[in-house]
Amino acid sequence: MKKTTYAIILFHAALGALVYSNVFNAPFVFDDELYIVNNPAIRSISGLLTWPRPRALVFLSFAANYAVSGLDVFGFHLVNIGIHVTNAVLVFLLARLTFESTAMKSGTMKHSFWIAASASVLFMVHPLNTQAITYTTQRFTSLAALLYLSAIVLYAKHRLSVSNGAARFYYCLSLTSAILAQFAKETAFTLPAMLALYEFAFFSSSKAYGLKDRAMKLTPFLSVFIITPVLLMLPDYDTITIAGKLARSQLADLEGLSWYAYLITQFKVIVIYMRLLVWPAGQSLLHEVARPSSFFEPLVLSSFLFLTSIFIGGASLVVHARKKGSAAMLIVGFGILWFFIAISVESSIIPIKDVIFEHRVYLPGIGALAAFAACIFQLSTTLSVRYNLRWLGAREAIAVICVISAMLAITAYKRNALWADRIALWQDVVNKAPNTADAYVNLGYAYKDAGRVDMALDNYGKAIRIEPQNPTALNNIAGILIDLGRHEESLEYSLRIRPEHYELVNAYMNIGTAYGALGNHALALFNLEKSLTLQPESAMAHFNLAVAYHGSGSFEAALKHYAETVRINPLFADAYNNAGLVLAALNRTDEAFWHFETALKVDPANRYASINIERLRSGLTFFLDKKKVSKEKSVKGRRSLDTK
Repeated sequence: MKKTTYAIILFHAALGALVYSNVFNAPFVFDDELYIVNNPAIRSISGLLTWPRPRALVFLSFAANYAVSGLDVFGFHLVNIGIHVTNAVLVFLLARLTFESTAMKSGTMKHSFWIAASASVLFMVHPLNTQAITYTTQRFTSLAALLYLSAIVLYAKHRLSVSNGAARFYYCLSLTSAILAQFAKETAFTLPAMLALYEFAFFSSSKAYGLKDRAMKLTPFLSVFIITPVLLMLPDYDTITIAGKLARSQLADLEGLSWYAYLITQFKVIVIYMRLLVWPAGQSLLHEVARPSSFFEPLVLSSFLFLTSIFIGGASLVVHARKKGSAAMLIVGFGILWFFIAISVESSIIPIKDVIFEHRVYLPGIGALAAFAACIFQLSTTLSVRYNLRWLGAREAIAVICVISAMLAITAYKRNALWADRIALWQDVVNKAPNTADAYVNLGYAYKDAGRVDMALDNYGKAIRIEPQNPTALNNIAGILIDLGRHEESLEYSLRIRPEHYELVNAYMNIGTAYGALGNHALALFNLEKSLTLQPESAMAHFNLAVAYHGSGSFEAALKHYAETVRINPLFADAYNNAGLVLAALNRTDEAFWHFETALKVDPANRYASINIERLRSGLTFFLDKKKVSKEKSVKGRRSLDTK
């Protein structure tokens, strides 16, 4: 068994390296800007150890990545791929252990290895999983799945252990994994229910281990149900951090969206997920799904009836297979129920602003793919016996799985290629979801980052035509116009953002920056102070306010806010440089040197810091010329914080 496991690990590692070989240098995209690039919390591991907080384990892993290699995308992708490989191996181990359970009959176990291997390989190469792996932020999904699978694998080891000591050891590890999973993503909420189903589907009561014993063993796991609700309902002490905002956003969805409207939309969405599992054509980072108004709309009702029939079929298979001792069909039935249980958090009555995302199928898809693998082997056996087809057997089933896996691997590799080019990725989204404002916003941001400002403005404009009050598009247009010196025109866009919008903090920053450039320092300071009130731990808000004070001649106030900027974000090179300018002009030469040199250490390409050091060494006089103050852009161009 150990040699087999080692071989499986090496095989899946090689497969993962092959299928994902073209993503190691793929740039950060979409929510990566929020959760990783512009998240000051991950700059310090110690600051993330103040539990409890939502998704703390994943943020801790981001901090570990940052501690090792900064924002180098290679390290982040390497960890994500490693997690995926581990998950595929866990799928194999879970299937193998399940075939050893008391509900399985020895006579039906001859293909157990190949069913387990097929399920894990299909999971490894399926293109629908690329979004959970290549999209760096979705380590939320993959790490939660790793802990989820670990808990069930360890529980199976506990149930199969002969030694009481070993059984207790695996039980404790399983419970620990179950608890930790709740700190990765909210989808782990279903784990206690999945463990209960696993126990009663694959194990039976005995004199030594009766129904009461089984219930007692499951009770500690059931207590895990309370962790996620408690994390979301904790006092609002953490609202200035990304984790705190995440919790607030999730609660806002619960209050602001209709559970009924979300539920009837999800009937259609789950069918789309199933279609993508079977035929992964038309994948997209964003999908367009029309929101129905009634349960009785034909597409909604037919989707509900279709899903209900599959769910009932899966439950019936579990009961029937238990009675008949059909191991493969028990796997099929359990896999179907796994799919529905695992997807229930994000596709039921709990409203989430974004109704569909492909990475949400990552954990549920394990059950569906395991069911498919078992079905292929059971079908080949049944046809061979019933129709006396002696040529049909395990080899033919393996051949079918190999062909399908090869096709899926090629599709996944091609899909991954899109993630290497942000413009290509978002152009693909625009082509497939042409009525989605966020698609144009992000395509515009990709163009702006590539220096193609005209194309950025064009796409932001398209977003506004679809959604006239889209705050990110309005802010990003305003930011570009400020860069172009069109300050009065920029105000027309910034002032259109409504007070209730999440982008209001950036709007105040843009308004303040524009007024500052127009020489109205009073209005500049007023708006920048408002941005800081809304987001007191924003490095950019402090920086922009410092620039405004710098330009208005309030030098001590400017130094104070430059200091706050680098306290929050120690890698903010322009803040060091600007503070150095003030200090040099105030003849605080030693302090100025330190700030210029620190700016250069943080950003070796910062030519202003390099020039200023040479000027200081040459004894040249520094004047507080506000035109030479660095003005970094205040908007990094994304959408709202979401609950994906």
